[in-house]
Amino acid sequence: MLIAEFADAGDKVSLVLRPRRFGKSTNLSMLRLFFERIDGESKSERESRRALFGGMKIANERPELLDNAFGKYPVIYLSLKDISGKTWDEMLIDIRTTISKVYAEHRYLQEHLQDEEIIKFDRIVREDPSYPTLRHALGELSEYLARYHQQKCIVLIDEYDAPIGAAYHKGYYDDAMDFFRPMFSSLLK
Repeated sequence: MLIAEFADAGDKVSLVLRPRRFGKSTNLSMLRLFFERIDGESKSERESRRALFGGMKIANERPELLDNAFGKYPVIYLSLKDISGKTWDEMLIDIRTTISKVYAEHRYLQEHLQDEEIIKFDRIVREDPSYPTLRHALGELSEYLARYHQQKCIVLIDEYDAPIGAAYHKGYYDDAMDFFRPMFSSLLK
């Protein structure tokens, strides 16, 4: 039971490796659906989402997880599968767009940020951050979420290696690694 494994792992970083077409994306979506605390979600919406897990093995064998972990965590979810480009500059455009969408999902945080943080947040949503800001944007979003919700967030990254593979095949691997290494480091600490 993947949900139970993640819940039992606690603060650890888990890497889910499976062959192509093995359901990794579906499983990450399931984890998001289970764990995500959705700001502004109505009671009926939450109950509908919870009902999806009602007849599953997790509800029968680990019912305490439905009570203690369902809908309790801020979640950062992103898919890097479509990040590509013939050049590093083209890939960087895709990265900006992807990170902007993730930030837009968490706009509710803005009213709880400091002035400088609001400016950065806005620039990221508008797809206009500086390179260093972009490189650490997801790590900072994780910090904002943790501060607002008063608990660490869950980070789910689908196809995390796709941009690195594309960069390798198109000749800008070093540029991609210079970006993604600190991005993942700041996000997963």
